[in-house]
Amino acid sequence: MKELVILSDFSPLNYEEISKIKEIHQKNRDAIICLKKREDNNLFLPTLNSFIAKYPYLHLANNEKVDIDLAIHLELDMDNIYKYYRHDLLIKDIELMKYLTSKKMSAKRFKHTIGVAHVASKLAMAYHYDENKAYLAGLLHDIVKEVREGFYDEYLKYYDPTKLEAPNPIKHSYVAKYYLREHLNLYDGDILDAIYHHTDGLSNSLLAKILYIADKREPNRNIDDGILDLAFIDIHRAFKELKLDVERYIKRHE
Repeated sequence: MKELVILSDFSPLNYEEISKIKEIHQKNRDAIICLKKREDNNLFLPTLNSFIAKYPYLHLANNEKVDIDLAIHLELDMDNIYKYYRHDLLIKDIELMKYLTSKKMSAKRFKHTIGVAHVASKLAMAYHYDENKAYLAGLLHDIVKEVREGFYDEYLKYYDPTKLEAPNPIKHSYVAKYYLREHLNLYDGDILDAIYHHTDGLSNSLLAKILYIADKREPNRNIDDGILDLAFIDIHRAFKELKLDVERYIKRHE
């Protein structure tokens, strides 16, 4: 995507400057307009923020922290955020990721998501695994759970045709892997593998087991069968018992 950088004082913004920006945008519809302050202009950010919030095609150049704050201020959703901010800071900022996921799902689903993320991070701590990675996996595991009809097959036809015949209720886990790579530039193999298999339980990595258990036994599900307690003692045994329990559940409802 083309970026046009405008170097200007913009303190205060006047009618001519606003008109100039609008004119540039009209001629460059596919571009992101980057407004860059002069080195000696300390009044730039406070003056610009109120204006920039009105025009989603604008963002600030060369200031990552302001970019993140601005993303929240503009209420950009995850489908648009990647084209505005192409840097790894996105997936490192947990508050921003929580904000973005909340915009992609219902309140009930988001409550479950936060529950999964919390349990995953606690299990990670118990097994000396990276808590942030576990939390992020929990936060993103259902990112495409609530999407329009046909969305899954569009992705799977292109990225993973072998999963087209998978039951529809579990396709979201496969699609999430490709969606997150495409929209968030997320390429962490452990996280993507855990998310990909969080419904089928076919990965034996530690993070995959953590996410599988957290997803199915986070407190909001109100299932008190001892599996979560067991997971903090012997996660491999808990994982095996939970998979058997899920298999029995599926057979009962076939």
